[in-house]
Amino acid sequence: MLTDLDELTSQETEESNTTNSHTQRYLEKQEEKFYQNIQTRKLIGNWLLFAACQASSASLAFLLFHLAIDIFIISLVCAVVALIPTLGEWAEFSVQKSDESWNLTLMHKPIVTLFKTAVGITVAVVSVWEVKNLIIQTNDQILAVYEEIKKYELMQKQTQYPDAIAIIVAVVIVGIAVLFRRS
Repeated sequence: MLTDLDELTSQETEESNTTNSHTQRYLEKQEEKFYQNIQTRKLIGNWLLFAACQASSASLAFLLFHLAIDIFIISLVCAVVALIPTLGEWAEFSVQKSDESWNLTLMHKPIVTLFKTAVGITVAVVSVWEVKNLIIQTNDQILAVYEEIKKYELMQKQTQYPDAIAIIVAVVIVGIAVLFRRS
């Protein structure tokens, strides 16, 4: 009877160990999925921040233009806002010493960082280029209005005394008519 009890206990222990190993593997898989979800959310958040900064940079250029801010300041602010997401990635570096030499790692994901930097610079340059074109158009319109004002002022000077000229012409005509009647 005792041997049966020992066999039963050993079977339960084996089943318990098997169940524990299955449970352990299940928990490890769940933990791995959990960390993958966290990494995916971080990646999505990172790209959303990147897109928001690019949109903000482009719209900020036009906002600053409408506030009549200098083009240099517009360029600087747009570049900084467009490059905010990549500045942190450029700063990621580590130095490790191995048995043979020192290893310097600059960026965690260099291709993604370079892509984001290129896009950020492109957005800033295009935004500032559009603002520059708006400034040129505004300047051309101001010059056109100035030319219209100059033409109007010139016409005003020429016809400053239109009534006096009409009176002088009338007096000359009457004078000539009177002269011809006497003769």
